[in-house]
Amino acid sequence: MVGIYHHQTKDDAGHSLLMNFKPREQELQNQLEDHLSLIDKKLKELDNNEGNVSKLKETQLLQRAKTQKLTIPHFFSFLLLLLSFCSVVYFAGTHPGSYWIILLRLVRSPLIVILYLYLYGMNILVWARAGINYIGIFKYPSKGVPTPRYIFQIASVFSVLFSILIIACLAVGDIALFYLDKISALVMWAILLIFVLNPLKIFRRAARFAFLLVFVRVLIAPFPVVTFGDFWFADQLNSLVAVFLDVQYLFCYFIREESWTNVVKLKTCTGINNGIRPIISCLPALWRFLQCLRCYQKTRKVSHLVNAVKYFTTFPVVIFATIFALKVKPSVNLYHLNLETTGWVIIMWALSSIIHALYTFYWDVAMDWGLLCLRDGTLLRPKLLYRKWIYPPVILFDFIVRFACAVKLTLAIVYHIDSDVIYTILIVCEMSRRVVWNFFRVEYEHVLQTTKI
Repeated sequence: MVGIYHHQTKDDAGHSLLMNFKPREQELQNQLEDHLSLIDKKLKELDNNEGNVSKLKETQLLQRAKTQKLTIPHFFSFLLLLLSFCSVVYFAGTHPGSYWIILLRLVRSPLIVILYLYLYGMNILVWARAGINYIGIFKYPSKGVPTPRYIFQIASVFSVLFSILIIACLAVGDIALFYLDKISALVMWAILLIFVLNPLKIFRRAARFAFLLVFVRVLIAPFPVVTFGDFWFADQLNSLVAVFLDVQYLFCYFIREESWTNVVKLKTCTGINNGIRPIISCLPALWRFLQCLRCYQKTRKVSHLVNAVKYFTTFPVVIFATIFALKVKPSVNLYHLNLETTGWVIIMWALSSIIHALYTFYWDVAMDWGLLCLRDGTLLRPKLLYRKWIYPPVILFDFIVRFACAVKLTLAIVYHIDSDVIYTILIVCEMSRRVVWNFFRVEYEHVLQTTKI
């Protein structure tokens, strides 16, 4: 009995000891929860502070960009570039079949890139002065935010360098004598590539590398999640298809075994028998098509599929232009075309071009710019950040150039030596349309992010 009693006594003591520890355990648990709550609170405060600092920095950068402008030196550099470009186009147009055509094809794209850089600087300047938070929309890196002054400075330096090369070609006259057309083209592209790919911490490395990252994200579509900057940049490439085609011409020109001074033989660099030029013409539209499918896969919004169809309409235009170049062009006179000799090819090309132009025009105005608010009984949306009278002529301009783009797509395939000047003019028109599109697309994105529509 004593042993049993002693055993029960020890059990009662252990139970009493555990009961004494439970209040202490609960107290420690409460303290731990209080500490964790305090840590969460501090982390949220830190996040809010960082967000406030970011917003404050965005506001400061926007105010700084708003005060900047196109200075007189920048303006004269722009005029110098424009004059050089027009001189090459003039000599190519007045001397068809000469070496000036080759010079135009070789240096056209570097000059267009710098011209586009000027216009992009104007985009940023107008956005900033209209109070559009382009920094937050594009999510630029903190050390790589582009400002109008910086863009104009870079473009001015390139303009002077490239214009010197063009002036040298004009001064020599016989550019084939010293291979100035080849040297000029190589130097221009080398300068552009060195500037973009330079790994040193100069010339806004963060901005340059962010540009390269977006370019890679576009190339590997549809795998990355599509951001506003991704599809905006891909849309820019859709208006700069000529740059890719000129790069193809540059490579073809240098790797072929024919003499550099043989203009007739080098016309094969614009041929389509190997299918390279039609494929290149479709690549930017294909990238945007895949991006739209990626957006649909993520959001399941049918509007992304409808947008994908818009880019798909590019392919029939290129396909029928290719058929025309392969089957019809060799057997007929380009200046005396008729339905009896061309048949269904011309009809299908015209139909696909009209559908492409109308589809893209409607999407520009109604979806990308948020205009044509027909259900509200008005042409324009309720909130506008630019002056109201600007919108109708811009809509008309977009309509006209959209139809010209269909012609440009065809000239890229049905290429002959007399079309270079017309093709160049259409390239500049399309680039101008894209710059105008940028003004209103980013404006509408700002409206969507700041108001409920």
